[in-house]
Amino acid sequence: MFDKNQPVNSNLKDPTTDNNLIAEIERLNPSPPQFVSEGIATVVNATGIHMWPAQCIQRSLESFDSEVTFQNLDQNGEKIGEPRSAHSVMFILSVALNQGDQVAIKCVGPDSKETLSHLLDLFKTGFD
Repeated sequence: MFDKNQPVNSNLKDPTTDNNLIAEIERLNPSPPQFVSEGIATVVNATGIHMWPAQCIQRSLESFDSEVTFQNLDQNGEKIGEPRSAHSVMFILSVALNQGDQVAIKCVGPDSKETLSHLLDLFKTGFD
């Protein structure tokens, strides 16, 4: 049992600060390479992104492995607000995209190019 009156063993190292240990863990468990694809789409449908297009986006992303975020752009192409996950209908709706708005799309994952191409096509066709 732990006795709070006993001195703490100062020979123990914090594993999160041991650079040799961290390097060895990363060597044994390398993270997979991350592929990033980014693009800009324009909302063409007259009613903007409401529930139906948001569901189309969310459902279509189920067949891809990439993580996807949307971020609204202003008229000068500057990003507005925080990036939102495109894997959630509520987060997609929270980007508040209206007809004519531009959205920055970022895809991160092994199929990021295919995911981005698919999303750009969806936006181009107005989710038909």
